[in-house]
Amino acid sequence: MLKIIFAGTPECAAPALEAIAKRHRVVGVLTNPPASQGRHRELVPSPVMQAAQKLIDNGTLPPIRRSSRRRKSPTRFVRP
Repeated sequence: MLKIIFAGTPECAAPALEAIAKRHRVVGVLTNPPASQGRHRELVPSPVMQAAQKLIDNGTLPPIRRSSRRRKSPTRFVRP
């Protein structure tokens, strides 16, 4: 079993994260921070962030530490 740090943001990357998590140990996820969408400019997490949150809720991925130094920098989900 490999230790994997996954990097991705688009919708097509979320199923890849889930498939990798079934066979390997995902120790971190790197994705963009939530983006504002819609008329009310609500923050919406990326599909990979949503998939990572599901893995955390299922106990597959360890609890996360979110770090974002700048607004444009990616959000990192890394084992503390």
